[in-house]
Amino acid sequence: MHGNLTSGSQNYYPEALNKEPGPEKKKKGVKNCGDRKNKYLPTLNSARSCLTNYYNLLLMRKIYLLFFSLLSLLAVTQNASAQLVVTIPAANTNTGSARFPLGNWWGFERSASIYTPAQIGLPGTITRIAYYVNSVSSPAAVVSPRIYMKHRSNLFSTGTTYASETTGATLVYGPTNIPAANFVAGQWVVIDLATPFNYNGTDNLEVITEVNAGGGGNEGQFAKQFRYSTAANSFQGWTADNTAPAGNGTVSGNRPNIQFTLTVPPCVPGSLAGGTISAPAAVCPGTNNLTVTASGGSVGSGLTYQWQSAPAAGGPWTDIPSANTGGSVTVTQTVTTFYRRKMTCSGTDAYSNEISVGMNGPTQCYCVPAFSNGTEPITLVNIAGINNTSPAATSSPAYENFTALPPAALFKGQAHPITIKGNTDGSFTTYIAAYFDWNQDGDFDDAGEAYYLGTIANSTGTDAVQLVATITPPASALDGNTRMRITKKFGTSGQAVDVAAAPPCNTAGFGQAEDYMVNVSTPLCALPSNITASSPIPVGAILNWTAASPAPGATGGYEWAVTSTNTSATTNVVSSGTTDNVTTTANAAGLTANTVYYVWVRTHCGGGVYSPWAGPVQFRSACNPTTLPYVQKFDAITPPAYPDCFTVQNVNGGLTWQTWTTSSGLAANSQPNSIRCTVDASGPADDWFFLPAFNLTGGTPYYLSFAYKGSDVGFITRMEVKYGNAPNAAAMTNTLFTNNNITSSLNDPWAFQTSPFTPAASGIYYIGFHCTTPASQGWLYVDDIGVELCPTPTNVNAVGITPTSAVVNFTGSASNYIVEYGPVGFVPGTGTTAGGGTIIPTTSSPVIISTGLSAATNYDVYVRAICGPTPSSNTKGTLTTLCNATNIIYTQNMETATPALGMPTCTSKQDVNGNSGAYDPGDGFFTPPSGGGGWESYTGTTQTYVSATKSIVYRYDASNLNRGADDWFYLQGLNLTAGTSYRLKFFYKASDGPDYFEKLQVTYGAAAYAPAQTNVLWTNNNIVTNINSPFDSVIVDFSPAATGVYYIGFHAMSDADNAFIYLDDVSVKLAPKVDVGVTAVPLPTLTCPTDGVFLQATVRNFNTTPQNFATYPVTVKADITGAVTGTASATINTGTLAPGASTTIYLSPAINFNVGGTYNIKAYTSSPDDPEFANDTLRTSVNVNPFPVAPVVTPAAPAICIGSTVQLSTQYTPPPPPTTSSFPSGTISVAIPDNAPAGGTHTIAVSGIPAGASILSMAVTANVSHAWIADVVLNLKAPNGKVLNLFNAKGGTAGNLVNTVFSSTSTNAIPTTGAPYTGTFRPDAAIGVGATNNTSNATGFSELYSVPNGNWTISARDIEALIGGTITSWTITITYGTVNPTVTWAPVTGLFTDAAATVPYTAGANVLSVYAKPTQTTTYTVTATGAGPCTRTANVTVTVNPLPTVTIGSLPDTVCISDQIVPLSGTPAGGVWSGIGVSGNNFIPPATAVGTYTLRYTYNNQFNCSASATRSIAVKDCPERYNQLRDDAVILWPNPSDGQFNIRINSVLYDWLSVRIYTATGELVGRKDLSGLTFGRVIPFDYSHLAGGVYFVQFYYKNGDRATDKTFKIIVGHN
Repeated sequence: MHGNLTSGSQNYYPEALNKEPGPEKKKKGVKNCGDRKNKYLPTLNSARSCLTNYYNLLLMRKIYLLFFSLLSLLAVTQNASAQLVVTIPAANTNTGSARFPLGNWWGFERSASIYTPAQIGLPGTITRIAYYVNSVSSPAAVVSPRIYMKHRSNLFSTGTTYASETTGATLVYGPTNIPAANFVAGQWVVIDLATPFNYNGTDNLEVITEVNAGGGGNEGQFAKQFRYSTAANSFQGWTADNTAPAGNGTVSGNRPNIQFTLTVPPCVPGSLAGGTISAPAAVCPGTNNLTVTASGGSVGSGLTYQWQSAPAAGGPWTDIPSANTGGSVTVTQTVTTFYRRKMTCSGTDAYSNEISVGMNGPTQCYCVPAFSNGTEPITLVNIAGINNTSPAATSSPAYENFTALPPAALFKGQAHPITIKGNTDGSFTTYIAAYFDWNQDGDFDDAGEAYYLGTIANSTGTDAVQLVATITPPASALDGNTRMRITKKFGTSGQAVDVAAAPPCNTAGFGQAEDYMVNVSTPLCALPSNITASSPIPVGAILNWTAASPAPGATGGYEWAVTSTNTSATTNVVSSGTTDNVTTTANAAGLTANTVYYVWVRTHCGGGVYSPWAGPVQFRSACNPTTLPYVQKFDAITPPAYPDCFTVQNVNGGLTWQTWTTSSGLAANSQPNSIRCTVDASGPADDWFFLPAFNLTGGTPYYLSFAYKGSDVGFITRMEVKYGNAPNAAAMTNTLFTNNNITSSLNDPWAFQTSPFTPAASGIYYIGFHCTTPASQGWLYVDDIGVELCPTPTNVNAVGITPTSAVVNFTGSASNYIVEYGPVGFVPGTGTTAGGGTIIPTTSSPVIISTGLSAATNYDVYVRAICGPTPSSNTKGTLTTLCNATNIIYTQNMETATPALGMPTCTSKQDVNGNSGAYDPGDGFFTPPSGGGGWESYTGTTQTYVSATKSIVYRYDASNLNRGADDWFYLQGLNLTAGTSYRLKFFYKASDGPDYFEKLQVTYGAAAYAPAQTNVLWTNNNIVTNINSPFDSVIVDFSPAATGVYYIGFHAMSDADNAFIYLDDVSVKLAPKVDVGVTAVPLPTLTCPTDGVFLQATVRNFNTTPQNFATYPVTVKADITGAVTGTASATINTGTLAPGASTTIYLSPAINFNVGGTYNIKAYTSSPDDPEFANDTLRTSVNVNPFPVAPVVTPAAPAICIGSTVQLSTQYTPPPPPTTSSFPSGTISVAIPDNAPAGGTHTIAVSGIPAGASILSMAVTANVSHAWIADVVLNLKAPNGKVLNLFNAKGGTAGNLVNTVFSSTSTNAIPTTGAPYTGTFRPDAAIGVGATNNTSNATGFSELYSVPNGNWTISARDIEALIGGTITSWTITITYGTVNPTVTWAPVTGLFTDAAATVPYTAGANVLSVYAKPTQTTTYTVTATGAGPCTRTANVTVTVNPLPTVTIGSLPDTVCISDQIVPLSGTPAGGVWSGIGVSGNNFIPPATAVGTYTLRYTYNNQFNCSASATRSIAVKDCPERYNQLRDDAVILWPNPSDGQFNIRINSVLYDWLSVRIYTATGELVGRKDLSGLTFGRVIPFDYSHLAGGVYFVQFYYKNGDRATDKTFKIIVGHN
């Protein structure tokens, strides 16, 4: 309940946080605060440091509310540039600190604050804000802050989401980081807005901030502390780690102080509007915080304000001092008052409306208290006639109004007893206060109206626990009915009551408030006061009181009464009487011993005038003296009640002695209860409890005995024991015992004290136990108190136990004893007389019990001292006889052990040097380990077991770090035969190697008793394994010299302050004749499929004697499964093998590993004489890579002509683009158990990856929730059985993997610290780590690729105690595709990579095809290389054929274009001619033009290889026609003409001519270029547009480069 405190309590003791401390004072806080592995807080200083953090941090961490109390005010100061700086509150009131709005303690912090228009005062443009820094402590920069503003009409009534608050808001700043250097204690941190905000002056202004440090934040909780002040419903906060908060925020009544810088326009004198003011219609008397607020009206720089008040409407008006702010004024009034606001601009005034505020009556003004955390009810209020009992249920209302009950009658100046009871809801302390409205003004705030009464602790509200105090009304109290309020509130023990008590208008915490009415008056006759009663004898009491003031006159006096009930002084009167006016004491008689009574006293003022009765005051009459022997075990009562006739005296207030119990039983010597002295931080203990009265005889020796211990390692307690003649501190004059340095803890054994004493004189005596522990130290426990005439023996225990005998030890100072033993539960006798058991008289310890015991039976043993006629009390011990001896085969797997101290059935243990009880690991934070120092059974999740779920463990003595191990664990007795060889086998390991090393020895002997363990079998003084290691096994063969019963003992011998030794699965059998097993299978290198492999097996002789294979042959087999199956074997039937030696043999037949895949090999030995099967077999596996597909070359048999190229291609084609598939888990919740080797696992079935496809890359995305991710090892197991370590315990003190990607392509190492991890990383790839059955064995992702489809399993193991976690989702992403083998070619001669054969092929280059251009027939080899590398080859021969020899016959060099035919010839015959002018085997010159031509003769031989020869031939115009056209080459007609004429081409020599027409004077008047001319072509010309006359037509050829003499004279005439 109190673990969720959100109010201002501090310095909490553990009981404020744990209903059951268990064991005691748990100080849970920050993990690993001063720890070492498996051991926490070894020193007091580190404990103190952690406690400081605990008290300061725990109640605030992640359950944050703010605690402040004052009202916001407004200050406005104007600067010359029409900028106003508004401070809210005006005085920068400091009522507390908090990290909002700019703290980075959480990863994501958000807050929203509301400021009213009355506080801001006027509209304007906000350009800057500032927050006041109260303190700093190593602040960090503010990461990615954003500040929003918006208008809103209302305050926060309930929490809302952050998203809803930012909706409609304007981003005015961010996300620019704010440097840490900007935050200086005692200064404003100023933030200039990137976007100024236009505030309208009429709505509330909401300022919203967010900070985004990420993860778990980047600074401490108190790194930045901003000043806060009270503002109801004006603040809301959100926080979260790792992700932004999504839920509703927490609304608080406190808000950060702020400064706004506003730019405002100047006021206008001629148009002032005074605005509207408002206030409550009425207030309560004494109200000192009446606020009158203004809205509307003119605004602007230059305005001044003055608030005014008046007693009546219309005035006269008086300025309210210092009330010159525009938005509001806060005043105090006692009568109805009128208010208005005056504003002034440049000498012009304007006024608001007038309002009046009246006064309420008192009954309308009382606040209604609340307790937001829950109700812890008041169950009784008893004062002056009120005796009200109310329900004790915590479901009761937090406030109850009982003002309808008749009022209590209170008299001024009279002390009135008040009794309060209440339910504290467990072992907690609550603080009680009473409030009286003496001046009847409607509140409890005036001086003298608060009464801080005290505390109630650890009460149900219906038990005897109560608080009694007195109330004295002051003389100034008003007569009549007055309101009384009683409050009860939970608080930390040791606080001042006025600090911890609930105020009258309480709102937070646990508790309750009740209201009543009292009637105050001045009595006619004054009452007596300060009534006390003491009962020195059982039948009487001494009554005392203080005289009334004024005292009665001579005719008056006092009347008293003692009643058995508290309802009336005249009901159930047991004793009564009167005294004169000066006697203020009386003796009451006729009482019954040990009975509750009530005292009443009243004043008689004479003449029959009496005061009211004062009282009642409760007391208990004395008990009758207790007879001896006296024993008090506290077990017959219900804590926190005291035994009858006990007296407790709390000298200095605060906590005191209470009876106590715990579920663990550690707080009691005899179960279940003890008595405990509790201390707090307020001061040292000064607390007594007194035993009942004893009637002792002077000169006679007596013996006081008791058990005691402290509560916590590193804390001290102090106690003294005294006796005297009265049950109070002053009477304790004789010291019996003092110990000022009790440093034991709850887990430690009890200390026993016997103190003899002899009173000097006969009489009544009381023995007092005085707790004097310093403040803030441990708690003190006392139990089993005895007062006797004969000292009771102690430390009764049994050793040397056999099935039928035992040795009993005890400690005592008497001369004669009786040892009585019998079945469990028998009633022992007294003195020398036997009870239900068998007695053995003795004068000293030890005593041997040799008769009457049966095997495997529990017995009670009592020892009492005989001191004359009065014997001591019996002290009980127990013993359990051993089981009868058993025959071999014997096995003990520890599964019958019962935690923590129970041993497996029929085993036993012996603690030679003592221990500190059952080991308690503490809480891992602030409570260190304690107890230990002996063998215990163990069942837990922090390790694996050899079999099932239990082992036994020796644990170091954490409470006594100077005590080493001297502790034995014995097996059941074994019937062994002389000369026979037996084999002992067991498994063991240590917990914390190599930092701590352990020592263990194994022996055997004739008894389960250290002195009898005379034969050493095995010793290891350097055991350095740890809890994560597998168990080591030991085999020891031995042969006893004589036949008999023997006990094997395991002797823990570790040095002090080491750690643990685990022992499991012990067996004793006949030593085998054969004990041989396979330890290795040496395999050849099988990277690729291989036939005819002979397996080898290495065989070891595990026996302690030589192995003679001729006498005891051994068969060795190997079973092969997987890609192929088969069996190979061999029998060893010759030779010997020494103990521990090995030999390697070949097995047959040979195995063909001719298929790629995984081969599982189980190699084992077989012999009918080998009973030790566990070490026979070795399992291993080998992966064989498959051959690639053999290459096929196309063309298969190419033939080329020399100098030609052929492309050689394989069947492989470029693979398609890779495919990526993701396989998500979805949302899961797989627990990662705390410190459990098995861890948590989740499997995803991968399917759909095509056969033949290969994994190219892989990634795993993981989301793991774990507050200490450095505790986690995360592995991935593939379908092929390989396990890759992804994440190996990194992250520092932070938590979580958030979408963390582990990728085969990443080169980023995971940093050692920096959680939460959110990026992409390469795997850690540690070997040999991880959860059971998922231990890593792969060095990288590639080792996981061979089997894509199947079950992929993620496993997470937590490797440290205290915190578990959860796998919330994960995804495996696989990129796969078709992978060609590597293709290479040889030889490289004549090979090229391009078709033009210009780029030579490089040897070893991977190409799917090449171009071959060999100069002779060549055979090429293509090699395909796959994984392994495994290869396949193919050959291709390129045949190179010769070219033919070609020649051309006789041919002229030059011919005329007019030549008709030139014959052509070449050899070999049958070839083909080609070229311009070639036709068949002829060259036709007229078909060409003048020029030189190349003629080619080509011939193909029988290999289709061709060759050619060429000759050039020149075609010319022959010389006789060189400079002119042939006469008939061109014909022109008709001539003369009308300008239209034709020309005809009469030659094959001209394919292009230029025709030009000139006048007789040489002027060019026409031109036409003719091309594509052929023989006989006619071309018409039309020059009819020319004027009639003589023209010349001239022809040019060869592009007109030369004039010819071929000119036609034409005559153009027109009709």
